[in-house]
Amino acid sequence: HELGTAGALSAAIYPFVKLPTAGRNIGNGKVEGGLIVPLSLAIAGTPLSLSSSPELDLVADADGRGYHAAGAATLALGISASDRLSLAVELWHGRNWDEDVTRQSSLGTNASLKLSDHVQIDGQLDLGLTRATPDVEVAGGVSVRF
Repeated sequence: HELGTAGALSAAIYPFVKLPTAGRNIGNGKVEGGLIVPLSLAIAGTPLSLSSSPELDLVADADGRGYHAAGAATLALGISASDRLSLAVELWHGRNWDEDVTRQSSLGTNASLKLSDHVQIDGQLDLGLTRATPDVEVAGGVSVRF
């Protein structure tokens, strides 16, 4: 695997808008949006990287009468264990400033394994660190490039 090189900083700006296309029993019927700024820094001379994804959103109030801010941020340490395997540990914190401020935090681990140039499997385990955060969340997926 390739070792990180000096100056290997990646950054992006990712604005998004959610349009209300779902039925009332699935969605909230509101236009919402936000901005994510993913950042990644390869640690020179090592297979390690640091990443963060601060996010600020404008979301509908629970009562449907207005909007409020919500946000989240991650801080992750990743390692390229091989050309095919990547591992990471991540701290996540989210806030929702509706009538009562809701704070959630978790500690997570994830793994990505390239099975071929076109197929990758991913797994994630998150442990809640606050009462408002689910105790355990598990996710997995498969990505296929056509």
